[in-house]
Amino acid sequence: MATALFIAAYIYVRFTIAWKLIYKFLLALFLSISIPLVWTFCFASFLGAWYYAISYPIFICWILGSLSCFLVVLTLESPKGLLGSLGIFGLAIIVLGVLYVQASQPEPGLVVLFETGVTNNEINEFWSEYICIPTGRGEECRLANNVSQAGAYSEDGYSGVLILFWDGTDRSEIDRVKGNMLSSPLVFRIEDYP
Repeated sequence: MATALFIAAYIYVRFTIAWKLIYKFLLALFLSISIPLVWTFCFASFLGAWYYAISYPIFICWILGSLSCFLVVLTLESPKGLLGSLGIFGLAIIVLGVLYVQASQPEPGLVVLFETGVTNNEINEFWSEYICIPTGRGEECRLANNVSQAGAYSEDGYSGVLILFWDGTDRSEIDRVKGNMLSSPLVFRIEDYP
């Protein structure tokens, strides 16, 4: 990422020398978003599902790093740009902070608790019927519609499953899934999560 930024900043300085300051700012903003976007896409493609194991907002960090690189270059090139650079950087921190808080909201979900005495085979059947539908290719399955992730859960001595839905999933869809699961004799109770 640092090499890509260095090359982009070098090209930026070489080709914008005669530009007005406002156009330089606009190009810096565009490059500060587009370079991290391409970099994040390549990084996520390389890592696959492991990309989601990163616990901090890596894309936002790369945008801030990229933006600071271009603003430092802009300020060194033209001291008149210092106030504008600080203003843009401050505004970027506020906007990205708001976006991060919105993205950090927990996904809607359900906690399904099973009756006591339910066997692992019965839980696997429940899993195959309602959560991870087999594709017919060995052990492979696909998550049910609108389910983003699911996993084992336990509460008060009851074993269960935690099911998370994609952000923006309609409440009626979640209620429909809940109603289908309640029809199973294995289910003790279903609670909303979080």
